[in-house]
Amino acid sequence: MALKISRKILQKINDEEHGGVTREEVEQCFVNVEASSMNPRDPYLEDRREEHATETGAPTLWFIGEADTGRRLKVVFVLEAPDICLRTAHLPTESQAKDYFDTISMNSLVSRFIGRRSRVLERRRHRIHTALKGALSN
Repeated sequence: MALKISRKILQKINDEEHGGVTREEVEQCFVNVEASSMNPRDPYLEDRREEHATETGAPTLWFIGEADTGRRLKVVFVLEAPDICLRTAHLPTESQAKDYFDTISMNSLVSRFIGRRSRVLERRRHRIHTALKGALSN
């Protein structure tokens, strides 16, 4: 299990246009979003736009997390068991941040109202968490 970042993606996210994002910052965002998500919510949203579909059919997932410096990043990835494959990471726009936090808040309210989380979301979160633990222990 590993966090896979191709050379091309690493070069792209390191570019000033993407905010000069480093691999370490991406790893920190994963760790920090997991640490802050022990409440009943799924921190990962699915990008269902056709132009972002993967060849394998695996969903493109994303979240906004904070690096240890407090810098917020939008992290986009695909879970291709057992690996997490980074698609991109960059500074989020105000609109992206608002959409993300509004959706997460709504998901949390719905989860509390229903009283349980979807089994599908629970399994997905478990796979991401397991892959992440393996990726960061290497």
